[in-house]
Amino acid sequence: MKCLALLTICALLQGFMFQESGETENIRFYYEPHTHMMVITRQATCYMIVLTADEKAMVHTDTLLRKLELQLLVRINDPSTTLTPVPHFSLHSNLHKQCGRDMAQYYIIQ
Repeated sequence: MKCLALLTICALLQGFMFQESGETENIRFYYEPHTHMMVITRQATCYMIVLTADEKAMVHTDTLLRKLELQLLVRINDPSTTLTPVPHFSLHSNLHKQCGRDMAQYYIIQ
């Protein structure tokens, strides 16, 4: 009986001590109309994407905008995509504003 109680206590403690913490990630999309670029912020990284004429047309409807956002996420995560680092002080003021203050890295994707 004591052995069973000890095993139960060990199992309960192990469950509390080794619980995984919750994970979150925030990704924000913004179409910047003056530069015609899509700004995507993720953690401390800001991606500015030069849009094609077809992609620019997609931002005006909800369905096509969602499709474009998913395509751009795939492009960002593709190892063959070239990420061009850009110093924050060289950004257009609208892009800098949309990226936010707490960004550590800025990239342009063409």
